[in-house]
Amino acid sequence: MNQLLIPGQYDDIKTVKKKLGNIDYNYPTDYPLIYSATIPVISTSSLNSYLVNKAYPQKIDSTDIKKGFYLKEMDERMYNNILEFIKEEQKKQVK
Repeated sequence: MNQLLIPGQYDDIKTVKKKLGNIDYNYPTDYPLIYSATIPVISTSSLNSYLVNKAYPQKIDSTDIKKGFYLKEMDERMYNNILEFIKEEQKKQVK
């Protein structure tokens, strides 16, 4: 009942800066959700969906985000980099 009357307070989510192709993004390190992380942010579930689809978003023009995005096919090196990153982050979250 208290939660309804006085909502819980959440700390800011800690992130690390990462790069995926030509997109710099923040990745939450201690929490799987991204509700208060600094934009642009990518969650583990987004990274997993990139692995499943073997494609990831890229800016059409790396200097102008207004031009939009396209999906770039993932090569084996990128696939392994993302997979290793996810594994390492999951190990950290278990500790």
